Amino acid sequence: ILKSEQSLNGLMGNIFQLFNTSEEANDYETLHILFHLTKNLILMNEPPILEIIFHQDVIMNVFSVLEYDPEYRMYHRKHFSRPELFREIIPFKDPEMLQKIHQTYRIQYMKEVALARIIDDSTFATLKAKLTANQIQIVTSLQKDHDFFEKLFCELKSQETPPQQQKRILLLLQELFTMASRCLDPQDRTDFYKELETVGLWDAFVVPFESKTPEICFLTANVLSISMSLNTALLRQWMFQQEDNEREDTIIHKIANLLADRQRLFEMGEVSIVNTLFDILRLFIDTETAFDAGEKEALLRMIYYHPGPGIMQCLKVPFDAVPSFRGMTSGEMCEIEASLYGQTCDLLKYCVEAHSQRLRTFALRTNIFTSIFKILECRVSHVLLAGIRLLRTLIQRQDIFFDKLIINQQFIKPVVDILMRTGDRYNVLNSAAIELFECIRADKREKLKTHVISCFSNELKGIEYVSTFSQLLSPPPLPVHSPPREEMFDSADLLGTVFLPMNEEDYFNESDDEDSIHLTEELDSSS
Repeated sequence: ILKSEQSLNGLMGNIFQLFNTSEEANDYETLHILFHLTKNLILMNEPPILEIIFHQDVIMNVFSVLEYDPEYRMYHRKHFSRPELFREIIPFKDPEMLQKIHQTYRIQYMKEVALARIIDDSTFATLKAKLTANQIQIVTSLQKDHDFFEKLFCELKSQETPPQQQKRILLLLQELFTMASRCLDPQDRTDFYKELETVGLWDAFVVPFESKTPEICFLTANVLSISMSLNTALLRQWMFQQEDNEREDTIIHKIANLLADRQRLFEMGEVSIVNTLFDILRLFIDTETAFDAGEKEALLRMIYYHPGPGIMQCLKVPFDAVPSFRGMTSGEMCEIEASLYGQTCDLLKYCVEAHSQRLRTFALRTNIFTSIFKILECRVSHVLLAGIRLLRTLIQRQDIFFDKLIINQQFIKPVVDILMRTGDRYNVLNSAAIELFECIRADKREKLKTHVISCFSNELKGIEYVSTFSQLLSPPPLPVHSPPREEMFDSADLLGTVFLPMNEEDYFNESDDEDSIHLTEELDSSS
């Protein structure tokens, strides 16, 4: 039966005919038998059978039979009858590709829903391979359809497009970009995004970021994050071209400006938006992925020396908007605000590690660390931990500029206050503060140690549950000079003889009475 396509078609036709008759008669016993028969045909995992089952004229009848699982009744036809399930946002020119899209969704539904409880590993692998092959065909076919993407991007960046239509377009792009990142090899994926770049890929995201609908902003950030995760260089090259044209309304500028607008972030009410935006910035400013020294230099100029409100300048704005963080608790600092401050500290921590020289110059111009370290006065634990991590990174750089900055601006004082407040409670915040002072103690340079001893010795000397502070505050030990080494004689008569320093030989030659006399004299003199 497996050798004849005609026999297979006849078998499937008989199954569906009997199914229709049994369903009309409510013959559940026969329906359950047909379910097991169809299930076993699929699990045989034979390509000729699966090709017939996946055909567009057959697969919906297969789902009808698979509804009558004796153990768990499902309603697949009801799911596929929903009008919103298949919708063309922009009409496709190729009908065969549209059929391939429908087939791909149905196979995925069969793998993950209809057969989820009973599918075996070999059939699962076969269905997955079929899905991958279909997705590659869909992506490569759409890649050649410039007219489709031009219409799609034009509608996305139009101010007249309603939010619901923008959402559908972004969901389509999210699905398509996920397919491309999962199925295409690196070179084909790069070619795919280059094709889209020619029809306005990056410009299309600017308008959705200005939307007042939180869901639109989040979807835009998510789609951009997917497209950048493995193709950051393409966006950078495009950004360099826009810098040459002195544009200040590019997608990265929009992201930085959005992060600087605390009020708009609060109105969105989504922490995930803040996290995704920082993920995008982290990918963009990662100089380790730059192709060469020229690209790295251009990227650093864009980050630190942009004439307008650039990336780093925008990171400082939310901190300057709050006069004081002293005593601010989690009840006074919303979750979005706390995530914004913590993520900023972590991003600056990377900047300190990756390009500290440029950051030093920028900090000298803008006093960014003075604004950032105001958060060490709040009472929100995970924000404090992010601030302590950043301060510890500055100390570990062993940089004279950062040391002077820490001393002059008294950045260590809030950490001492945290230690005094937490007492001997063994928690993450207390441990992070102790670890920071351990970095200072282990440092060979004396400037920070002297600063801590002169300013905070009274507070720290009472902390005895760890040895860090007693070692930090104690004076350094005097250098110990080893006694001169005895000259070794190369003589056969002296082999095996142990030579001792004179003071040790005298010790063994002296009597116990003399030892007692010496100890008594020392005790008397000391008394």
